[in-house]
Amino acid sequence: MKEDLINRKIYKKVKKMDRQEIENFLATIYSEGFKDGAESAEGADFKIKLVQVLQNTKGVGEKTTNKILETLKKMEGES
Repeated sequence: MKEDLINRKIYKKVKKMDRQEIENFLATIYSEGFKDGAESAEGADFKIKLVQVLQNTKGVGEKTTNKILETLKKMEGES
């Protein structure tokens, strides 16, 4: 989250808004937050699918799955 989400200028503008303007303002904030959340979660879908594949693969146990996930974390840290 950003430090200064709202400044004095925006605060005064919001105070003067009517119901419809507030709804539009909040809808914009919501959609921007949703986009940010979706962008940050792109890698999470891959990890979930990877764990599911590993769990359903015969011969791959919990230790091997954990080793693979640790290696993945290390590789992400290097990028």
